[in-house]
Amino acid sequence: MPLWPGVIPFALVFAALARQAGLTTWETQALSLLVFAGSAQFTAVGLVSAGGGTAGLILATALINLRHLLYGFSLKRHVSPSGFRKALAAFLLTDETYGVSLKAFEEGRGSLAFVIGSGVSLYLYTCP
Repeated sequence: MPLWPGVIPFALVFAALARQAGLTTWETQALSLLVFAGSAQFTAVGLVSAGGGTAGLILATALINLRHLLYGFSLKRHVSPSGFRKALAAFLLTDETYGVSLKAFEEGRGSLAFVIGSGVSLYLYTCP
């Protein structure tokens, strides 16, 4: 919950820019649900606004989110999920979730459930 106030401004700005770029309310919500990374969302809206194609949008989003691989490698020394839990943790891993999770691991109270719980909390809060 302490992370929630920090994402409110980003959500509001993203929604305003998405609407200004011509995305419908449904398209804006779908982008928010499917692309759970603020920087990638802003890039996608910019590319849509500039008339960019789908391939460029996917490539740009993937490149921007490469940092999440480093986050995952860093957290792997603490947990090694597999299968569905690995995919879920990867989808829900944000800058904020990484930060609070790493701190929790350093304090001896971190777990895979903590990582996923933090991500779920932000996802449900920002993608109603």
